[in-house]
Amino acid sequence: MAPKDLEVGAPKEDANDRDIEEPAEELREDTEDAPLGKRTTSRAVAPGEDAEEDPEVGPEADLEVGVGADAEADLAIAADNVIHTTHTSLDITSKSMSSPSNLCSIGANKLDLCLTNYYLDDAILCRRNTTLITFGQHSYKSAIIVSAVQSSGAYRPSLRCSLLVKVPPNYGINVIKRMINLRTNLSPENHSNKRVTNFTPKDELIISLDRNSVKSFTGEDYDETVYSSDKNEVLLTFITSSSKNATFGKNFELIFTAFMFTSSSNGCDDHNDWFNCGDKRCVQKSLICDNISNCVAAQDESDNLCGKWCSKHRQVFWMLFIVGWAISTFFIILTLIIKTVLNIV
Repeated sequence: MAPKDLEVGAPKEDANDRDIEEPAEELREDTEDAPLGKRTTSRAVAPGEDAEEDPEVGPEADLEVGVGADAEADLAIAADNVIHTTHTSLDITSKSMSSPSNLCSIGANKLDLCLTNYYLDDAILCRRNTTLITFGQHSYKSAIIVSAVQSSGAYRPSLRCSLLVKVPPNYGINVIKRMINLRTNLSPENHSNKRVTNFTPKDELIISLDRNSVKSFTGEDYDETVYSSDKNEVLLTFITSSSKNATFGKNFELIFTAFMFTSSSNGCDDHNDWFNCGDKRCVQKSLICDNISNCVAAQDESDNLCGKWCSKHRQVFWMLFIVGWAISTFFIILTLIIKTVLNIV
């Protein structure tokens, strides 16, 4: 299903319309050298809005999360695969929880390329608040994968989860939509004698690239598409209906890739380990030829670059060779038969 462009702040037409304004919960920031339990707060910002720097935290804080008032603990989540809690000295790694985890793929130029995968159904990651996920520009940390749920699971109803995905300043974000398969045309259950209000008949995924570019998805969409933002943060909101209809087999998969701007006439040649996507944008070379289009026009997965032409057309080549050999053999045998018959006559 093609994405629907939404106008942020537009008047609602009916009770079922969702307000897609960016959440304004608090974001809490923790630093490694801060005393245990000490917290500083700052106001949440929408994509494209300049943040107010907290003097107690400073620009080096890279583990951040927004929590609700009734949350049991402040969490800090980053793409280094570790979740830190401030109410205890214990560090919880991804091996002991469902999110994040590693999804590894084999690339032509990098044997072991592991991207961090976040699942929005995770009870720790989403608590009806806005979670800030930051990832950097180095190696495998320059891209992350976000899904609704692990492939064998089912996401829960009445879920509203928002992620503010952020990369370093002077970087942008490419959002690669791999697939979307969400519920639609739902109806409330067990309410035959009651009037149901504020019921949402569908699950919805909203990608806010900036205030003027908001994409809304529901239903099925398997066309891989890349959306690009020159801002260094993108807001992702996942809203599920309260309907108890089964969600098994329903999911989505998005890949967020950090790209670097370059003003050099040599493109990305002045930066080691970076690949030129064109338009003065570069992605990490570790991401090329990994079967994921990290560049807007998929330059990092081109046939010439990845040597896919031979693999794609090898079977066709051999089929044509065999057919040609068979035809040639047939005519040779036919010629011999004709000559033999003529000699006999």
